[in-house]
Amino acid sequence: MIELINLGKTYIDEQGFRKVLFKGLNCEFKSDKITSVLAPIGAGKSSLLKILCGLEEPSEGEIRYELATPLIYIPAAPSSYPWLNVKENILFGLKRHDEQDFLKALKITGLDGYENHVPYNNSLGFRFRISLARALIRKSKFLLIDEPFIKMDYRSKAELYSLLRKINKELNVGMVITTSNITEAIYLSDVLLLMKRNPGEIIKKIDVAISKEENLDTIKTGEFEELRKIVITEFKKLDADNLLANMLV
Repeated sequence: MIELINLGKTYIDEQGFRKVLFKGLNCEFKSDKITSVLAPIGAGKSSLLKILCGLEEPSEGEIRYELATPLIYIPAAPSSYPWLNVKENILFGLKRHDEQDFLKALKITGLDGYENHVPYNNSLGFRFRISLARALIRKSKFLLIDEPFIKMDYRSKAELYSLLRKINKELNVGMVITTSNITEAIYLSDVLLLMKRNPGEIIKKIDVAISKEENLDTIKTGEFEELRKIVITEFKKLDADNLLANMLV
């Protein structure tokens, strides 16, 4: 589990003014759940994930970790080295690995048979699978995933939604996913954290208790639509900030 206690982040903008990116974040992320931080652009979602994995420092507050495995951060543009093949990309930086673990990571991410393939840098979905396999071979049980689907086509998104839920269920890997897409957040998540901006604050926690199919037919159900309406209503309460204009419903 990861617990945030009054976490805050401020910065100095280009004009030299002090800006509060987010403040007073009190929440927890459980290692067997998929939690989405659902917020408009500019709420500080990326900075939050970078703080969780140590790439940035918070300005205030505390983070408590109860983890026995490494946290892996996957940025919005997943990384791969175009001069290395898939296997070399996945194992990059590792001094040793178990070949069976490598083969399992390949299989669950759909990369088996592509070990010697050199990834095309514009294929975001393929590179995202490499990032997932890279995390799994490092025995990570907690992934921090930063708005990965925003530039992907519908088919790639659908396939990767199912893949993330499969990894969560079969390997018991927890995830924190940031997104500004309401439908995506509901479909993927066990827990939703709704976050406003200016400054970023968590306005509501929702446990997603609806049943989910293994395909996107779930989003057509009545209970899914009811939950979507609840989420939209929460953001509309703060519409002075025009939050929904920066989100996908």
